[in-house]
Amino acid sequence: MKLDSSHILTDENISPKVVKCLRDQGLDVLDVKEERWYGKEDQEILDMALEGHRFVLTHDSDFGTMADLLFS
Repeated sequence: MKLDSSHILTDENISPKVVKCLRDQGLDVLDVKEERWYGKEDQEILDMALEGHRFVLTHDSDFGTMADLLFS
């Protein structure tokens, strides 16, 4: 898979500057803040990402734990 064909969902802890940089590189980025999904539970964010075939970009380590449980 090429990175430029990736679809990304950025968590609310990702800087808008990072979102802009990714988009400037041609990546398809859906941002939690822009969608006004503030305060959504991590599981909801992960579910939305899976439904949209997106990677989650976050600073939260608990997403890795949740994904590990989901795919193990």
